[in-house]
Amino acid sequence: MSSESSARSTVIEGSFRRSRDSKRRGLPWLLLLLFCGVALILALASQQALLVAPALFFTLLAVGAWRLSARRRILRLVMRDRSLSITGHGYDIQLQAPFRYQTGYQRIQRQGKADEKCFVRMVIDAGGKPLVLEEQVLPGRMPPKLDEILGLSSALGIAELSSCSPFPGTLWAVMQALESLSRNHDTEELDANIATLFKLGEGQMKQRVYSQAIDTFSSIIRHSPESAFAYYNRGAARYFHHSELDKALNDLETALRLEPGQYKCFRMLALIHCQLGEWDAMRDNCTKALQLYPKSAELHNLRGSACFRLQDYDAALDNFDHAIGLDGDRYEAYYNRGLARQRLNMLEEALDDFQQAHKLYPAFEAAQRSARDLSRQLSQLRARKLAKPSPSPAMPAVSPHLDAHARDAMEEPAATALDLR
Repeated sequence: MSSESSARSTVIEGSFRRSRDSKRRGLPWLLLLLFCGVALILALASQQALLVAPALFFTLLAVGAWRLSARRRILRLVMRDRSLSITGHGYDIQLQAPFRYQTGYQRIQRQGKADEKCFVRMVIDAGGKPLVLEEQVLPGRMPPKLDEILGLSSALGIAELSSCSPFPGTLWAVMQALESLSRNHDTEELDANIATLFKLGEGQMKQRVYSQAIDTFSSIIRHSPESAFAYYNRGAARYFHHSELDKALNDLETALRLEPGQYKCFRMLALIHCQLGEWDAMRDNCTKALQLYPKSAELHNLRGSACFRLQDYDAALDNFDHAIGLDGDRYEAYYNRGLARQRLNMLEEALDDFQQAHKLYPAFEAAQRSARDLSRQLSQLRARKLAKPSPSPAMPAVSPHLDAHARDAMEEPAATALDLR
């Protein structure tokens, strides 16, 4: 057997012989050789030169014919990459992997003897006709398999081909190569199916059919449980579907364990904690996300909203200032900064923020209402020359839109309420 490996191809070569009828086919030539040998011995014993020459000629002729017959009974097996060919002695089999085959292991131990013979067999479906290849292996080389093939060739009435290579040889190498090809083929098919499911899930997220997206990404996770992207998308779909937020948290935390350092996961965790009213966790996840993506106006706005809920108005104001500095068109950041300034008794500045938020988004009723109420209050204060903070200002708004970077990453809206009063 010869085997060579390169970046492109692997070649396995070996010889086999028919094991069931080799003795029967070689018997006539052996008898002829024996007859010629006896004749040569008798001619030499009689010391008759005329008889020695013909006897020697026919003996050599019988030896040559016997060796030629034995050589013609040898078959050549060649496996190159995915193709397997068996030629010679009436065989011309060409197969392309993956093809149907089965392997088995047989241990033969004679009664009363300690030695044993072990054989490995492979049955190939060659055009609907089974072909058995057999090779002797060292005892204990292979463990017994559940699909043992015992006497299969006799039951089917077909010929066996026995390896001429030292054990373990050609057949062992062929079996290992086919198992490797089978694993690679299964992996390629699985990868193709997963890629198709990913495209389907992304399309369902864009179309906002989140229940179907959850099922699709669940299928991906069953086939590829190490896919952080699948866990992230299933968690996002559950958040947008407003269902099973506890499972959405588990999905996102699993995605972070598989691939740490994803700011999108921290951002989504912050949004879920916002829905659950867990302001400390919301603020902490925003901080982790900002460490990875500090130029996100949306994340600064989210963290400012968490700080506002925790009554840390100075920190909230600082975050809203950063959000506006990064994105001057973010109307909800102006509105939220107006709320923080109102709590800090910065009423004139708060009125300017409410008016700017309404200017950027005329349909924003909360900003219009807050500007109207605060303007009336300031008029009354100026008339009385008193400055009192508003007794019950509104709560901060969470952005209904993603910033540009996050929109490219998720391509989905952050479906949260505008006015949290």
